[in-house]
Amino acid sequence: MKRKILQSAICFLLIGMAWSCSNDSDVVMSDAGSRDIRQKNKNVWEGQIAEEVDGQLILTADRDELIEAFQSILLRQSDGENVEINQITLVRKFASNNSQDSAVFLIGGGRSPGGSTVSSGVILVAGGTGSGKMFFSPGPINAEGDPTSVSCWGCGTGCFLEYYNIDGHKVPYCNSAGCGPLCDRIFD
Repeated sequence: MKRKILQSAICFLLIGMAWSCSNDSDVVMSDAGSRDIRQKNKNVWEGQIAEEVDGQLILTADRDELIEAFQSILLRQSDGENVEINQITLVRKFASNNSQDSAVFLIGGGRSPGGSTVSSGVILVAGGTGSGKMFFSPGPINAEGDPTSVSCWGCGTGCFLEYYNIDGHKVPYCNSAGCGPLCDRIFD
């Protein structure tokens, strides 16, 4: 009987040790500013991106990491044309076909070497009820670790990222706003 109890205790101890062990790359710590301190191999899209406090959208992810992430997305989408992202914005947009439906977009904007304006965006979602913390909308991540995004390439006076609500799904598109055929949408 004592032997069975001892074997059971050892089994539970081993299971408990295996359960409690974590991989160092899975560790995310938080400092007093509630900003994530990620391990080097963590992807900026995996943590908190923004927070909404009293109606204000506040960027909480590292701005430089986001710029690099958007530049990586655009480099791949443009078949090697290097785009310099010079701004990161958080914008609440309303569906073009339903003014009651809103979504928060994280948009990286800049210019291509050819001079056309470029903006690439992802939709953020609230994490947890009433927390105000915002994360990348659950969706596909490609082999490079980038999320599915929509990029608008166009003239300096248009080609803005907008979206429709179709059967409860947010479907981004590029509003030419005067660019006409110069406005291109790249989705990946």
